[in-house]
Amino acid sequence: MKIHKVATQLHEEVKSWRHLIHKNPEVSMEEYETSAFVKKQLDIMGVSYQEFAGTGVVASVKKGTGNRAIGFRCELDALPMGEVNTFSHASTNDGFMHACGHDGHTAMLLGAVKALKDSEDFDGTVHFVFQPGEEGSGGAEIMMNDGLFDACPMEEIYAMHNWPGIDVGKAGVVYGAVMAATDSFYLTITGRGGHAAMPDLSMDPVIASSHIIMALQTLVSRNVNPADKAVLSATIINGGSATNIIPDSVSVGGTVRTFLPATRDLMEHRIDEVAKGFAMAFNVGIKVNYERGYPATFNTTEQSQYAQAVMSDVLGADNVADDLQPCMGGEDFSYMLEKVPGNYIWLGNGDSKNLHNTGFDFNDDIIPLGISYWMAMAHSRLPIAQ
Repeated sequence: MKIHKVATQLHEEVKSWRHLIHKNPEVSMEEYETSAFVKKQLDIMGVSYQEFAGTGVVASVKKGTGNRAIGFRCELDALPMGEVNTFSHASTNDGFMHACGHDGHTAMLLGAVKALKDSEDFDGTVHFVFQPGEEGSGGAEIMMNDGLFDACPMEEIYAMHNWPGIDVGKAGVVYGAVMAATDSFYLTITGRGGHAAMPDLSMDPVIASSHIIMALQTLVSRNVNPADKAVLSATIINGGSATNIIPDSVSVGGTVRTFLPATRDLMEHRIDEVAKGFAMAFNVGIKVNYERGYPATFNTTEQSQYAQAVMSDVLGADNVADDLQPCMGGEDFSYMLEKVPGNYIWLGNGDSKNLHNTGFDFNDDIIPLGISYWMAMAHSRLPIAQ
C-alpha cells in the first residue's frame, strides 16, 4: 500500500471530526450544524468556499497556473432511524443516526482538503463538494439547479462510498451501471365494503389487492430481458379494521429498481396496465401513481479506468476488484454523472453491519486510505507539466 504520510498524520484529527459528526446526525436538507462544522474547519484552514442549496458547501483549492478543474463529492446527511450502538460517539439526536457512513465520507473529504491545501503536487483546481440531502431528497440535483456546475465548472467528478463486506484495504470499481434507478409506485384499490360473512354483497379490495401484488411480481421474470436487471418489491399494504369487515379500500406501495431507461419505461407502463387490468377483473376501482426517483448511476469508462488505476496505486492492484456486480440501491450522485463524467467507487468497510442498519458504524481504519485516494486522484488527474 502507498498510504500518504500526510493522510496518516491526519488520521486522529479526522477521526475526531468523524466522531463529532456521528454524534450529531442531521437528516436530508437539514444539515445545519454539520454544514456549519464543515465551514468552520474550512475557515480554520483558510480555504475559500461557496454555499449551495441551503446546507451544501463547495470548497475550492487551486494550485499552479493550470485552468483544469475536477470535483470530489461527499454527502452530509444522516438517516431518520434510531441507533443501538453504545460507544462514546453514538448519536445524541434521538431517532437519527449516521447509518450509511456519510459522517466518514465528510470527514475524509475535509481531511483531503487540509492535505491538498498544503500540497504543491498538482496543477489546477479541485472542487470539494459537501452535498446535502442524498438520502431521498435529491440534494445533488438541488445543488445543480442552484448553479453548482456554473459556479464551479469541472471536467470530471468522483465520489467514494464505504462498502461493508469488502475487506479493509480493498476496493471495488464497477464499470457502467453501478447503482439503480429508484422509483416508487402507489396503488389505491377502492371497492364496496360490507360484512365479511356476506362477501357477495361487497366488492372486495383485499382480494383484488392480493391478486395485483402477485401479478406484479411476475413483471420482472416475464417482461424484463433476463440479461437485464430489475427488482419490484411491494413493501406497503394498508387496509381493514376488523376481521368481520370487508373494507372500502386498500392501499399498496412498493419500489422498482432498474438500470436501463427502456426497462424503467417498461416497468412503469406494465405496472399501470396490470394493476388496472386486475382491478377491472375484480370490479373495483383503482388509482395508480408511479413516481420516478433517482436515475441509475452510470460510471463512465475512462474515469473508471482512472479511478481503478489511482486506487490500485494506493492499495495495490490485487486489492482493487473490477468484476463486482452493481448494486440495486440508489444514489443521487447519478444526477451529477448525467452532466459530468466521473466515477463512484466502493472502499471496503470490512466486516461491519450493513448500511442502513441500526448497529452500523463507519470504520475509522479506512480514513487514511480514503484521504490517500483523494490526494492521489488530484495528483494524477491534475499533473504538473514537465
